[in-house]
Amino acid sequence: VANAKGVVALYYAADRGSSYGLFVSTAKDGVHFSGEKLVVPGSADADIIANGASSLMYYGADLGAQGFGVKVAKSVGKVVP
Repeated sequence: VANAKGVVALYYAADRGSSYGLFVSTAKDGVHFSGEKLVVPGSADADIIANGASSLMYYGADLGAQGFGVKVAKSVGKVVP
């Protein structure tokens, strides 16, 4: 996902030993990413659909007794931090 200034946010699943889930990193040039931050613990496979001022993220998550499924989150702020 990119903002109007060309900054790219990459959302991805990762396992860092002490934490697993969806992370975000940003890059001003779209190539060199930094500032990794855990944003949705215990989740994976993010898809983002931008719609004007708001965005939706669909992602895989543990649904407890129902097993693994898909959840959706609506942005409440900037998608590109």
